[in-house]
Amino acid sequence: MYRITGRMGIPCEELTVLRIADTVLDLPGVVITEINAAADVSPLWHTVREYLPMLDVATIYAHSWNHADLLEKQHHKQRMMAEALVPNRVPPGYIAGAYVVSEDVARILSQAAPILRSMALPYIFFRGPRPESPPYLPAGGIDR
Repeated sequence: MYRITGRMGIPCEELTVLRIADTVLDLPGVVITEINAAADVSPLWHTVREYLPMLDVATIYAHSWNHADLLEKQHHKQRMMAEALVPNRVPPGYIAGAYVVSEDVARILSQAAPILRSMALPYIFFRGPRPESPPYLPAGGIDR
C-alpha cells in the first residue's frame, strides 16, 4: 500500500482492499508463505495445515515493523507480509467485502457494487489512527 500510494502516486481514493473469507484457506492447492511471495529472498511455501499453527499473529498484525536493529526491522517487515496464495483465482463467493479510505468512497463503492459490503478504514491506507479494535484482526487468534 505504501509503495502504491507513495512511490507510484496512486490516490488512496482509487484503491480498494478486498476482504477475503478465511474459508478460502480450505480450497485445494492453497499455500502460505512466511514472507511476501515477491520478496527478493525466496520465500518458503507451506501447506495451510503445516504452517498456520506457526504463524506469528502478533508480528503479522503489529502496528509497525520499526526496530532499532536494522536486521530485525527487515526480518519483521518481511514476516508482516506473509500471504496465502490461491491457485488460479479466488472465486467471487469468497469475497467478504472491501476496505476503502473514507466514508465518501464507501458510499461510491456501495452504489457501484451494492452487494459488496464496504467499510471505511483509513488506517490501512496510512490515513488516520489505528482503531482500538481493528476489524481485520482475528478474534482470539488463528485456530483453524
